Amino acid sequence: MKKIYNEEIGLNKISKARSLYYDFFARMLLYELLEESQERLVFSLELMSKMPFEESLENISRQLLYIVQTHGVATIKQEYTNIFVLPFNCKQIHLILSHYMSNNVGGGILLEIKDFLRNLPVRINEKVCKESEEHFGFLMVLMNYIITHENIISMELQKEFFSRFIVPYGTEIATLMKESSSECYSYTGMILDSFLNMEKGYLQ
Repeated sequence: MKKIYNEEIGLNKISKARSLYYDFFARMLLYELLEESQERLVFSLELMSKMPFEESLENISRQLLYIVQTHGVATIKQEYTNIFVLPFNCKQIHLILSHYMSNNVGGGILLEIKDFLRNLPVRINEKVCKESEEHFGFLMVLMNYIITHENIISMELQKEFFSRFIVPYGTEIATLMKESSSECYSYTGMILDSFLNMEKGYLQ
């Protein structure tokens, strides 16, 4: 399995659970990761369906797990293209944060994220992660990195990253996915929405 960052360190149970979800969202929202993630998605969804942090998510996780086990990632890849890349019959959902601030690409939020990255001991593998730093899938990868390196990255930086770059945009993205015509990403949006609400209680 390709890695964007180095191997994670030992984590407590809460951090492991949070890391599992951020990894799941990263794989669902970064096409380059999605292509190679069938086994990992099955693993994650099995755990999510057996130990959901909300009872209502158990069936949702099982439905998504069934799709991955039955069709692999082919169906998800097609739905990804249909709603994020080439939405011929539906409204496009944008994963670039600048769209939500200024309806363009490469806006001020990108500079803010690049500036924030200077606070982190991180090197990005650009051969694996081809999206820009303001792509929401990239933010999921980066938050997972922060969690799995919590021994060297302060909780204050983790809270700042979440409050500035994840929850303000993730809530809208989750809502758009829930309302989309995509079965896979409607389920993903439901999980993301509930997860962000839980994270707000934990981090804010």
